[in-house]
Formats: sequence, structure tokens, C-alpha cells
Amino acid sequence: MNILFVISGVLFVFMISVSLKNRRRNLQPENLSDVSQPKFNIWEGSRKIDFIREDGQLFYKSERVNFREQEVIGFYGVKVFSENGAYCVVFIDGYNENKEGSVALVETKTKTVLYVNKLNRPHICNVSNNGIVICNDWMSCEKEQSSFRVFDLSGSEIFAQDLRQNIGDTCLIDENGTVAVFDTCRSYQFNIVDISRKKLIKKIDKEYTIKTNVDIENRTISLFYEDSKLKVIKF
Repeated sequence: MNILFVISGVLFVFMISVSLKNRRRNLQPENLSDVSQPKFNIWEGSRKIDFIREDGQLFYKSERVNFREQEVIGFYGVKVFSENGAYCVVFIDGYNENKEGSVALVETKTKTVLYVNKLNRPHICNVSNNGIVICNDWMSCEKEQSSFRVFDLSGSEIFAQDLRQNIGDTCLIDENGTVAVFDTCRSYQFNIVDISRKKLIKKIDKEYTIKTNVDIENRTISLFYEDSKLKVIKF
């Protein structure tokens, strides 16, 4: 009787052990990755308009990197795609747990990180179809210091405009990466940059306007005033 009791106990312990091993095996990371892989395709997307503010300010759709992209890029940034989806610029403001701002460029077809540049406070970035990246760097709002920066495909800075005032939310570049537009807060102006010539070519005053519209591809800025007056400026 005692022998049967001991044998039953051993069999019971053995069955519990096998059951636990099977459960642990099913929870291994490789099996989890098989389930979650389709949900985390990396660096896929295209540039789409998110919304247009009442004053005419255009904002493109952006989203945070997923955890697989974060492993590759090294930080939990915001990603914005080029019009054709060939490139993705990823950026994070310096006001984060690492106290460090970063801008990176990814070639989406090959899933290759082309560069990661350290900046102070990249607030908005955009990228052209040929990989030219522009960035509104807020730097120090308290001291009214900011900068507009342009990077080529290798990450080299090809243009920079340091400002003694805060830079705004306009950060537009044409599809071919030849011209860009940013705005300033205190002087309340649009600034036109000829990227091919690496030169600031024009400043357009937008004071007293109730709405503006920047058509970067056709190189026009429309200024709307309260008296229904419309002024269209080519650049």
C-alpha cells in the first residue's frame, strides 16, 4: 500500500514537472516573436497631411517608432516619411529622460540607418524624396535662441541659420530637396532657403494675416487678411 502511494506521488510530481516545462517552452521569446512579428513591420509608411490649422499651418502625420524600430535607432523618436516613402527621418527633443536630442535618417527599402546626429531640441523635421533633411531646432526657448538646419544624405550639415528668436512650426521642403521654408516667431516672417545654393534668399512678412498658405512645390505663399485681401508671393 505504501509502495503504491509513493509511486503515485512520484508520477504526480513528474506530470507537474513536464507540464511546467511545456508552459515555459511556449513562452520563449522566439515563439512570441513569431506571433508579434506581423504587427511590427519597420520603416514602412509615406508622408501624409495630418491636419491644417485655422491659420493655414500645415502639419504632416507622424508617429512614434515601435519597439523594434527603437532597438535599431537607439531612441524613442517621432518618425516622418518622405513623399515617396523612400526615407524616414526620426527625431527626439532634448527634453527627455536622456537629456539629449537626436535626428536620424533611415533608408526604408534597405532598412538602413544612414546616420544619427545629436542636436539640442529638434522640434520638427522633414525629409525630401532624395533624403535631404530639414530641422527646426528650438535650442533654448528661455533665451530666445533657435536654429534651422539642413543635412544631406550622409548627415553632413549643408546649411544652418542661427536665430536670436524662437523658430516656429513651419518646416517644409519640396520633393526634390531644393528649397525649404521655415518661420520665426518674434519677427513673424517666412524664411525661404535655396538649398542648392545653400543660401537664405528671401524673408516674407506675415504680420496682420489671419491665414497663410505655403505651396512649397509651386513656390508660392498666399497671405490672407481681415479685409478679404489676398496677397500671393512667388519665391
